[in-house]
Amino acid sequence: MLASTWLLAHQAIEMKQLCQLAFGKVKQAVGDGREKRTGMVGWEKPPLGWTALNTYGYVISSTGSATAGGVIRDSPGRFMRAFSIDLGAHSITHAELVGLYHGVHIASEMGIQKMRLQTDSRTALAIIQSDRDNHPHRTLENSIIELLNREWETTMEHVYQEGNYVAYFMAEVGHSLNTGLHVLDNPGPSLRYWLLFDSIGVQTPRMINE
Repeated sequence: MLASTWLLAHQAIEMKQLCQLAFGKVKQAVGDGREKRTGMVGWEKPPLGWTALNTYGYVISSTGSATAGGVIRDSPGRFMRAFSIDLGAHSITHAELVGLYHGVHIASEMGIQKMRLQTDSRTALAIIQSDRDNHPHRTLENSIIELLNREWETTMEHVYQEGNYVAYFMAEVGHSLNTGLHVLDNPGPSLRYWLLFDSIGVQTPRMINE
């Protein structure tokens, strides 16, 4: 193992241990028997033979600047492709749906046959899964559905933000890029760091509805 890779792995393991210690303290402070419980949350690898697409939409509230990002990984968690896009001024729902569209489109063009779509946006999932046609995102919704209906297997699921951090990272990167779509075929050092966190199963505590 290269020295730099070993260092990243060591740092990730240390972070995992710190999160586990934090989880114990949070659980002790919150107690049991409430409507919410403290749980450990991290990215979940897709089943063998499947790929995972994680997407995220991000808006800076003070400026209205919107971005989206995502990452595609195989079942062992290995990087396949990632993207960031600067959208200018838009709503968070638009950013989330644009992230879904570009992620699904990239995965389809890659020839992926089995894809699990993961997003922390319940709103975006509800729009795609609804039959309503009287909302401002209908055209974008139709484009996503058309891609999902191609000849491949796809599933969609909501994940907590703590399990969607790499997609968040890619969306955040979009704020430093020129307007438009930017696709990565190889991860840089910073992205590689967060990919490693997910691949070794680092989890963080959060309150989860029972």
